[in-house]
Amino acid sequence: RQKELTLQAIVDQLAGLSDQHPVVFVMEDAHWIDPTTLELMELTVERVPDSSVLVLITHRSEFDAPWSGHPRVTPLALRRLEARDCVQLVDLVVGARTLPESLREQISMQTDGVPLFVEELTKSVLETAILSGDAPAAMEVPATLQDSLTARLDRLGPAKEVAQIGAVIGREFRHDLLTSVSMLGAEALGDAIGRLTDSGLIYLRRSGSHATYAFKHTLVQGTAYGSLLRHRRAEIHARVAECLARDFPETDESEPELLAHHCSEAGLAEQAVDYWQMAGQHAMKRSANIEAEGHIRKGLEILASMPEAPQRHRREIALLNTLGVCLMPTRGFGNPEVAEAFSKAALISETEGDLRGLFVALRGKGQYQMISGDLRAAKDQAGTILDLAEKLEEPGLLIEAHHLGWSSLSFTGDFIAAREHAETGIALYDRERDHHLTYVYSGHDPGVCCRSFGSLALWQLGYPDNALALCRDGETLARELSHPFTLMVALWALGMMYLLRREIGEIGTIGEFLIHHCGEMGFRPFVPLGHIFRGGGAAEQGNFYDGISELREGISGMRSTRTKYTLPLFLAWLGELHLKADQIEEGLNAIEEGLAMANEDGDRFSLPEFHRVRGELLMARSAERKAEAEDAFKQAVGIAKDQQAKSLELRAATRLARLWHSQGKTTKARDLLAPVYGWFTEGFDTADLKEAKALLDELS
Repeated sequence: RQKELTLQAIVDQLAGLSDQHPVVFVMEDAHWIDPTTLELMELTVERVPDSSVLVLITHRSEFDAPWSGHPRVTPLALRRLEARDCVQLVDLVVGARTLPESLREQISMQTDGVPLFVEELTKSVLETAILSGDAPAAMEVPATLQDSLTARLDRLGPAKEVAQIGAVIGREFRHDLLTSVSMLGAEALGDAIGRLTDSGLIYLRRSGSHATYAFKHTLVQGTAYGSLLRHRRAEIHARVAECLARDFPETDESEPELLAHHCSEAGLAEQAVDYWQMAGQHAMKRSANIEAEGHIRKGLEILASMPEAPQRHRREIALLNTLGVCLMPTRGFGNPEVAEAFSKAALISETEGDLRGLFVALRGKGQYQMISGDLRAAKDQAGTILDLAEKLEEPGLLIEAHHLGWSSLSFTGDFIAAREHAETGIALYDRERDHHLTYVYSGHDPGVCCRSFGSLALWQLGYPDNALALCRDGETLARELSHPFTLMVALWALGMMYLLRREIGEIGTIGEFLIHHCGEMGFRPFVPLGHIFRGGGAAEQGNFYDGISELREGISGMRSTRTKYTLPLFLAWLGELHLKADQIEEGLNAIEEGLAMANEDGDRFSLPEFHRVRGELLMARSAERKAEAEDAFKQAVGIAKDQQAKSLELRAATRLARLWHSQGKTTKARDLLAPVYGWFTEGFDTADLKEAKALLDELS
C-alpha cells in the first residue's frame, strides 16, 4: 500500500504542477527500468492525457514498451544522423577552433551517425591536439568510441582515478562518499573533480551539502569502470561498502541492496549474502516482491560458490524460506517454486538441527499444501508446527502455528477447532510486535487473517452478524496497516462473507476492486478471484450469460495457478447460478466436478451445499426425481449437523421442509425446521433466516 500511495502521490504532483504551468517529464533509458518505476510510468501515461504534461521516454528499439498502444502515445524512432548533420555537429563541438575538412568527414564516417560518438570523438581529437601541440590535421581519429573515451580518461592524469572510484560507486556519486572512499585531501579532490567536469565527462547533478555528480552517459561510466584491473576494482568496491556501513549507517535500513552489490563485487561473499537477504526483506515490506525475488536469487547464487559449512547452511535456510514467502503473492501460493523453496529449506533445517528454520519451512510448506489441494496434509502440518512452536515458546511462532490451523481447518470442516485457532490468534496478536511476521511466513498479516478466517468459521457455526462484524474488523485493520497483499486477503474474506450471507450486491464491487488492485500491485495469480466475484455478482443480478462466463474464466484462471483452495465453493455457486439460468445439465456437471474435487482434496467447507444444490437441480430437471432430491436434501442436513454448521443446516432444512410441505407433510416439515431456526440468536435480517421464518409462518 505504501508503494501504491507513493506512486499515486508522484503522479498527483505532476498533475498539480501542470495546473500552474505546462510540465515536461523526461524518462531516459527505459530499457533499464526496474519493475516499480515501470509501474510509475504506466500510471503516468494513463493519467497525463488529462493534464498539461508532455512525457518523453527514451529507450532502445528492443525494449517492449507496455504503453506503446495507448491512444495518446506517439512513437518516434530516432534514426542515425545524415553525413551533413554529423559534420554540423562536429562544427558545433569545435566552436571557434578549426578542423580540416578531411578530419571532419572522417569523424562523420567513422561514427556512423551516432550523436554521442560524434561528440566524443571530436572532443578526443581536440584534446589530443591541445595537449600535444600537434596540428589537428596530424591527429588520428580513434577507431571506436571506447578508444576515444579511454584516451580522454588517460589524459586526465590523477583525475582518472577519481573517475574510476566514481564509476565503482555508480552512475551518480555523492561528494561526501567520494571523499571517504578516495581518501584524497580536499584540494586534490577538488582539482580532480574540476578537471572531470571541465572535460564534460561528469556534471554536477545536485549542489549544496549533499553535492552529487553524475557521468554524462552510462558508456562513460562503463569505460572508467572497465579500465580498472580486477583486483583494484574489488578493492574499491570493498572500500565503498566499508565507508557506506561506517559513515552512512542509514544505508543498512534504506538501501541494503547497495551494500549487497558492493560486497558482491568485492568478493565478500558472507556479507553479500546477508545484505541480499536484508534487501529482499526490505523490498517485501514495500510490496516490491519482484525486486525482492531478484535480491534473494542473487544471494543464493553467491551462496552456491561458498564452501560447505554450518554458517552457509543457516544462510541458505533463511534465503530459501524468504524466497518461498516472496513468491506467494506474485506466483501464487500453489506454485511449485514455492513448494520447492520450502521443501529444500526443511530438508537442510532437519539435517542441521535448525528448529526455527524448520518451523518457517514447514509453515510455508503447509500453506502450499493447503492452497494446492491437499488439505489433509496441511491439517497434519498444522499439528506438527504447533508442537514445534510450543517447544520453542515464542509468541510469533505460536501465532503462525495457529495461523495454519485456522486457515486449513476452516476448509476441512472442523469449524469449532478453526474458531478456537482464530480466537487464540486474536488473543496473542499484538500489532506493533507481530506485523513483521507478514514478511517472514506468509506475505500477509496474521492479525487480519485470524479475523478473516475466524469470521468464516463463525458464519458456519451459526453466528452471521458476529461473523460479518469480525470480517469487517479484519478489513479495517488491513487498511490501517496499508499492506496491499493483506488488503487483498481481507477483501477476499469479505467477498466470501457476502456470498455466504447471500448479499450479492456487494460481491461485484469487491470483484471489480480485486481485479484492478491485484493487477496493479503485481498479484497476478489473484486476479481470477476478482473475476469470480464480479462474474458471479453479475449473474446473480440476471446477467447470466456474461456473468457465468466470467465466473468460469475466474475458475479457469485459479486452476492455471494451481490454486484449488475455495474452488469447490465456487463450483457449488456456479451450479446454483446455472439452476437460476435454467441450465440444469450444466449445473449438475458443475456440482459433480466440485464434489469430486472436494472429496479428493479433503475440502468439506461447502459439502452440504453440493447436496442441497444437487437436490434443487434434480427437482428442476424432472418431477419424478423428487425422491432422489429428497435424499440429497437429507444428506445436506446430516452433513451440516455433523459439522455443527448451523447456517448450512438451516439452509438445507428449509429446502427439505419446503419439499415436505408440498407433499402435505406439514407437521414433519415444522418439526424439522423449527428447532434449527429456534437455535439462532442473531442474523434475523439475513436472507436464510428470513426465508426460514416465512416458511415457518406458512407451516403454522
